[in-house]
Amino acid sequence: MMAGLNTVAHLLSGVGTITGEHRTMPNANPEGTSISFREAFASALGTLEEGEKRANDAVVAFAGGAPLPLHEILIQAEEAQLNLALAVEVRNKAVEAYQEIMRMPV
Repeated sequence: MMAGLNTVAHLLSGVGTITGEHRTMPNANPEGTSISFREAFASALGTLEEGEKRANDAVVAFAGGAPLPLHEILIQAEEAQLNLALAVEVRNKAVEAYQEIMRMPV
């Protein structure tokens, strides 16, 4: 699944070059500076990947005999699953919006 998300990130990396613009979201982060959509999307994908890796590492460590609390492992796994489901839903909404725009008469 991460390969698909990396492909989406790679495709979006050219968005600014296609339009020739660099759009930013004003005051999108706590420092008050603006960040581009590409940076925000890459950050979100990075967070998703980190969560999945953390959950996977915890499961592997627990299976290897590490003294980890089972409830913490289950919480990490559930968080990773929910984050992935959210990412899929956001992708679905983006695809629906794109398809709706493509159906508009010119």
